[in-house]
Amino acid sequence: MRSARAGRSPCQAQLHRQRGIVLLALMILLALGGLTAMIAIDIWQVSRQREREQALLYIGAQMTKALEHYYYSAPAGQPRLLPSSLGDLLQDPRFQAPVRHLRRIDTDPMTGDNAWMMERVGRGVGVHSLSEAEPLKQAGFSSALSTFNGKKRYSEWVFVFTPPLIAGNVQSAPVINRPGASVLQSTPLSKGNPSWR
Repeated sequence: MRSARAGRSPCQAQLHRQRGIVLLALMILLALGGLTAMIAIDIWQVSRQREREQALLYIGAQMTKALEHYYYSAPAGQPRLLPSSLGDLLQDPRFQAPVRHLRRIDTDPMTGDNAWMMERVGRGVGVHSLSEAEPLKQAGFSSALSTFNGKKRYSEWVFVFTPPLIAGNVQSAPVINRPGASVLQSTPLSKGNPSWR
């Protein structure tokens, strides 16, 4: 009895080889398409992260300006103080009529949440993201943000306002907005706390 392979005509054998070549070409095309899609997704993710970094830098600059504005907007006859919370930037408690140094607390582009950390930094106060992700941008910051060079986490990008050193200048202790807490809830630092110094 002749095998099925031996019984094929030359035309059938050639057709079988052509189908194999087409199938192999199709598999190669699918692999290349998948590889191209993965590369495109990686490029999109990097591009998206760079956009979020730029948004974080912009929001941080706005918060720094708001901290500075709060400090220099002390009512007549009162000492210049640093805010005690981010909520003070939304509605300044030193005035009876509403005074706003910031229109709203923006969402942190790195976490998607509106919680930020506000803490004492030397004689000043700083605000930063709660994200522990590693930044893509590692260098090339402006001179005002040169401390961001080489930082390993977005939470290390601290946007600081430091008032000028003036004799007799009295400042309030800013508060720390705890992670996970509402941006308007905060716990004050005490002057007995070592971090106050």
